[in-house]
Amino acid sequence: MQAKSLKQRIIDKAVEARLLVPVQVKSKEQPQELQEYHRNLETESPMLDALAGPVAERLRTVVHGSTHFLIIGKKESGKTCLASYLLEGHHEAGRSCFVYRPPKPELWPEWVTPIYELTELPENSVVLIDEAPLQGFNQFSYQKRGTLRLAEIMEIARHNNQSLIIVSPNSPDLTRKLIYPVDVYLLKQPSPFQRLEERRIIKAAYEKIPDLIAKNEYYWLDGEIFEKATFTKPAWYSEELSKAYRNYTPSEHEAAANPARKFRTYFSEPSEAARRLPLDPSGILLSAIVGTAGVLTLLKGAWQIALPCLGLAGLGLFFSQRRFDRKENEDHQ
Repeated sequence: MQAKSLKQRIIDKAVEARLLVPVQVKSKEQPQELQEYHRNLETESPMLDALAGPVAERLRTVVHGSTHFLIIGKKESGKTCLASYLLEGHHEAGRSCFVYRPPKPELWPEWVTPIYELTELPENSVVLIDEAPLQGFNQFSYQKRGTLRLAEIMEIARHNNQSLIIVSPNSPDLTRKLIYPVDVYLLKQPSPFQRLEERRIIKAAYEKIPDLIAKNEYYWLDGEIFEKATFTKPAWYSEELSKAYRNYTPSEHEAAANPARKFRTYFSEPSEAARRLPLDPSGILLSAIVGTAGVLTLLKGAWQIALPCLGLAGLGLFFSQRRFDRKENEDHQ
């Protein structure tokens, strides 16, 4: 019998102590149209072969190399459908396809793999980040670890032949660290306010678009061309997939997908019940241990040791209050 690793033993102990609730992944049956798609999937590249026009030539080229896409547009404009269309093109080009933290992984084809840590993205692969501001990559996260890590991945992606497809309602919702490495902007129908408040290059592009952009249309904007193009909805794409983020909570989804992280954050981040306490729970515990030791030594007559212990216990309570107040202020900012 193979011995369990230290990490697995810690998780087992946490489950026994009811610090963690084991996550049971239920095997859900894929939708009927997705099953039909896998049965009829051919070995050729039907999507790439059917393309025509200048955008088609560009798309056939970029799906083989490291290219970052940003899809923007108002709600119900077909952004996720266009992202799925691009993902299928990368799949036909022989690249590994991933989707970042999908709420409903069973709605995606079998060649699309869920990924929960972008640092685990392998070489020669593409990852779709749908609803990027909701996933934590918004304009207020420019100094957060996840955004900085994603920006680093985008900068060195060419060395690993990695591509990203980012979907956002508009570009101002994203921090500039994620805007600068983008190679191709795919523009869908904007909202009236979005036309006026977009970033300069995208605003100038929208001003050149006189007509409405249909759901099966988009504008391709890169350093070489600015052209209108059409796309077809993938056979496996469903209306349920377009609304997969209904009732989505990123923090709960992350904890359910990664029990080890939930175990780590149990000790590093206070719970909601702990936040309502007047003191930091870790400070209370440490002060209680030191104070108890001081009382016991005082009862034994060793007041030389008891007085410093009681003093340290009092200082621990004082600084735990200050630390908790500082933590509350950081959370509110």
